[in-house]
Amino acid sequence: MLPADGLKVFQPEFRWLGSLTNPCRDLDVYLLEMDGFRALVGDSAAALAPLQEVIETERQLALGEVRAGLRTRRFQSLLDGWQAFLDDRAADHEPPPTPPARCASWRRRRSGRRIGGCVAVA
Repeated sequence: MLPADGLKVFQPEFRWLGSLTNPCRDLDVYLLEMDGFRALVGDSAAALAPLQEVIETERQLALGEVRAGLRTRRFQSLLDGWQAFLDDRAADHEPPPTPPARCASWRRRRSGRRIGGCVAVA
């Protein structure tokens, strides 16, 4: 739906944004999985407490970097440029077609006929 040539301008900036947010996200995932890790080690679960403390500390540092990055001129420029790009595209083109009334879940795609991102279910 968006022209590849127009998107190329934004690739480095979205790559930068990903590199800024990925460490914090990864640490969030580790924290969310801590109960599962404890279940895996059973009676030794208490031994994971120092690891959790390290992850929490690293996450706070990473979150601080995300917050600082989101306050930069670079991020604001990315937002402004992206919004202008989307506004220009919307002004130049008709709205996208309305999806079919019924969209099946991905599990049912094998039995249906694909129409765009949805599956026509008869």
